[in-house]
Order: sequence, then C-alpha cells, then structure tokens
Amino acid sequence: MGPIIDMYIATVQALARCLINGELIESEMTKQALSEMKFHLEAGISSSGESISVDTVRGAFRLFEKWGVLDHYSQGGVRLLYLTDRYNDKTSMKKVYYKLERFRKEFPTQWKSPCPSRSGTPSPFPIQTEEASSG
Repeated sequence: MGPIIDMYIATVQALARCLINGELIESEMTKQALSEMKFHLEAGISSSGESISVDTVRGAFRLFEKWGVLDHYSQGGVRLLYLTDRYNDKTSMKKVYYKLERFRKEFPTQWKSPCPSRSGTPSPFPIQTEEASSG
C-alpha cells in the first residue's frame, strides 16, 4: 500500500499545483501527476517507483472525486478536471495531504524524508509533516 499512497500524495501535489483556480484536461493532469512522482523519486523524497502508472493516477482521481475534492466535466469529447469549491485553495489541499499521510504511517515503506519538504519541489507549497513544521 505504501507505494500507492506515495503516488496518491504526488497526485495531490500535482492537483494543487495545476488546478487551484483552474482546470486541466485529464490526460495532461495525469502527466503532471506522473511527473511529480518522478521528481519525488529523483529527489529521494520517495523510495519506490513501483506504483508509477496511469492506472494508479486514475485511481487517485476516482478517490478524490469520491471524497469531493475533484470533479470533472466533458467538453467536445475531452474530460476536464477541476477542484471543487471546498478544496480550491492550498489550505484545503494540505488537509487532503495530511489525510493521506495518516494512511502512509499505517502502511510505511522506507521513506528518506517527509513528502515533500525539500526546497526545489515543483509543488506550489512545501508540505511538511506536523512534527517538522512545529520545530
């Protein structure tokens, strides 16, 4: 489960980077999520790339739609994704991150650092674990 949760966390970050106050074609959003996860691996934030796949990203999209974070509409046969009003800001997206982080703690893999707290992350904000941000 750890590698899947890792991919879901990367997807949350890509959603926050690309969709706050915007929308994007699903295929492009999928590419952004995969790119985010590749960055996590290269930066040593994540240690396992076994869940890097379009199917895992689509699973994340379905979960986030179920949670009311993400929604979509079709236009000209193209599916466009956007954040719901309730989650259309950085603070709300951090809450989604922390929800996933709790799952990660239940199904840990060998993490080299909290995801993502390193400078240079392409995400719009550094998300740190509660322990790291209180120190």
